[in-house]
Amino acid sequence: MLQFISTKANQALPAVLVLAIGSFPLSNALANVSMLLACVLWLLAGRYAERWQVIRHNPGLWIALGLYAWMWVGITYTTATSDDIQEHLIKYFKLAFMAVVVTGLQDPLWQRRAWLAFGVSVGFVLLSTYLNIWLQLPWSRTQNQGWNVDHTVVKDYISQGIQIALFTAMMLAAFLRPDQSTARRMLWLGLAVAAVVSITHLSAGRTGYLALAASLAGFAFWASTRLAWRLGALLLIAVGAIGIYAVSPQMQDRVAQTIHEATHRSLDDFSSAGQRLYFAEKSLQLIQERPVWGWGTGAYHDQFCRIADTQEWCRLGSVHPHNQFLFIAVDHGVIGLVLVLLFAFAPMWLTRHSPAPERGLAAAFTGIFVVNSLTHGSLWLSTESHFSTLMAGLLFAAYKSRQTA
Repeated sequence: MLQFISTKANQALPAVLVLAIGSFPLSNALANVSMLLACVLWLLAGRYAERWQVIRHNPGLWIALGLYAWMWVGITYTTATSDDIQEHLIKYFKLAFMAVVVTGLQDPLWQRRAWLAFGVSVGFVLLSTYLNIWLQLPWSRTQNQGWNVDHTVVKDYISQGIQIALFTAMMLAAFLRPDQSTARRMLWLGLAVAAVVSITHLSAGRTGYLALAASLAGFAFWASTRLAWRLGALLLIAVGAIGIYAVSPQMQDRVAQTIHEATHRSLDDFSSAGQRLYFAEKSLQLIQERPVWGWGTGAYHDQFCRIADTQEWCRLGSVHPHNQFLFIAVDHGVIGLVLVLLFAFAPMWLTRHSPAPERGLAAAFTGIFVVNSLTHGSLWLSTESHFSTLMAGLLFAAYKSRQTA
């Protein structure tokens, strides 16, 4: 009986993980249920010695688990309340869940299915974005038709932007694969262009602009091994970005707004850029007070309010500082910051000997994660943490060390 349960759980686990990866762009609830079910199946499936060998030889996964373990260490000296500690351990549990993703998706066939599931979901969002130009879609968050206006379909434009930025890199990776017909190559390239335009002309998210630029730059630089090709690709992207900016009134308005907000700051300025700069200043002040160990798990919230100038700034900034790197550094010091930086660049290091499409896709993810971490909560906020941990887990799952190859 136990053997039967173990066999069935092993068979079901990768399918449930594919469901989680395919559902989070559209529904956090379905993704959370799928992840919970995956945890149960992982425990029932057994084969712990075999899975330990996979975990043992995966450097990227060790970084993720190390970061989560350091958060548990932070409990021993934190100044946070028990509620804040619990909230942090629950939110960052997805770092530990990556062990389920990596060990459960070792089969390359299931890895391809997971990428396909993510691509189909984001492709549906992309299609809906364009349909939004003419139609009022009942499932769309925005109901404003026309060109050069925001057409966020689900959740928020930041999470939609980073997902479409990675989708763009996926299409470019498919374009580079040698086993593609000319017709398919043109299809992948067309979808990549459509994804780019959706961010530059049909979204209000400034994070999306930066994530797209980082995705394309990372892809172009890491996919090639020749310096001349790398520099040429980066130059082409720069020229393209200037051209897109010149024909995108929405992008011009958002950039101008950012510059205005950053240069006209005051304690009464609660604009998006003004808030981020204020949160950064206060976070850096907290980091200077305890640079090595930080204030402990969950301590940011109360510590920010301790040094905030007004109650309103306390209310606005005590949730998170809109910068994942600073957030980690306040709570977990330079040790936590080093771990999250290693997490960010691990996909590039693990794919350094892989074929060009895989290298480019990994670098695109790294660029997107860094941008998202500098402007928002890549590991803290629900959809963005799903994106960061599930997609990183999928990239880590493809890593084959000499011991496990």
